[in-house]
Amino acid sequence: MFLKSLYLNNFRNYKNFSYKFENKKNIILGYNGSGKTSLLESIYLLSFFKSFRAPDSYIPTYGSEFYFIKGEIINHINRIIELSYSIKERKKKVKKDSKEIKNFSIERGDFNVVLFLLSDLNLIDGTPEIKRDFMDDLFSQIDNEYSKLLYNYNRILESRNFVLKLDNNEKFKNLETLNEIIVKYGSEIIFKRIQFLNEINEIFIKILKDFNIKNLDDVKIEYKCNIFDDILEDFNIEFIKTRYKNILEENLKKEIAMECTLFGPHRDNFIFKNKEGYDLKGVFSTGEKRIIATIFKFAQFFFVKNKINDNPVILMDDATIEIDKKNSLILIDFINKLDAQFFITTSEMSFVSEINDKEIINLNEIIKN
Repeated sequence: MFLKSLYLNNFRNYKNFSYKFENKKNIILGYNGSGKTSLLESIYLLSFFKSFRAPDSYIPTYGSEFYFIKGEIINHINRIIELSYSIKERKKKVKKDSKEIKNFSIERGDFNVVLFLLSDLNLIDGTPEIKRDFMDDLFSQIDNEYSKLLYNYNRILESRNFVLKLDNNEKFKNLETLNEIIVKYGSEIIFKRIQFLNEINEIFIKILKDFNIKNLDDVKIEYKCNIFDDILEDFNIEFIKTRYKNILEENLKKEIAMECTLFGPHRDNFIFKNKEGYDLKGVFSTGEKRIIATIFKFAQFFFVKNKINDNPVILMDDATIEIDKKNSLILIDFINKLDAQFFITTSEMSFVSEINDKEIINLNEIIKN
């Protein structure tokens, strides 16, 4: 899979921009403020239909009422993806091969990307919400059923929280019905999270050992599900449903008092731990955590690749800027081994001088109309 061409209209500082890319390691060179990260943002939008930087209303070029993106994707078939947003209408539209996609929040998978950012440190240091959102986006990208489960779960969660605030005799009857539905969707989400994370952990641990970096080869990701004390190796969906149902029944009075749902996948967490069982958040240096987060993104690449039977596109936004020279060389060697399309932003050519099979895109020399 690769991005063959891209057209931008009123997107950030790109009034009109078009480019045909090579299926190789594209190096985006430019001064600060030249639009390097914005270019990655537009490519990311073609995959996730949302920005990793800001709400849609912040994206149009200053003075413009809309933005428009069009990308030609070469996958098993050629596909055109178009995305636009109107400030006046406060509406986003997504089209695939000229056909509008109504519920695009749960219909992804035509164009898969893996994004490396300086903020990837939040995978270790961030809040449970940040980590959940990342994992949910990752799993939704390779499994539309997971997207639908999340969508349905969040709708039921909103209804259940509303009912918990009510003060009438119908509350308990409504909660009984809502509990049955939320247990169904929530248990399936938990089940899939356990399965997917087991697969990622296997890949992640292998890559860590391949890198052979001292003190960093015994790290794994732990899924903290708040309806279990510990995730059992021998689990099934019926066991999860039973446990979930019991938790809700046992804590009904507490949830009514708090007027919100306290248990379920919307409260879960993902933690990176070392061999002693400590959260890396409190025991590793920033540099060590940066390396771990970067290696995890490579694990994400192989996880997605295994699921879609194709190489996702890699976007790297100065991702190794805080990694020492020795480990940067290790990462560059790993990059050279991957047969995938890359988009790597940098203001320093020295950083990418050792990368093979590259195409230089110098934004300083590209005239934007």
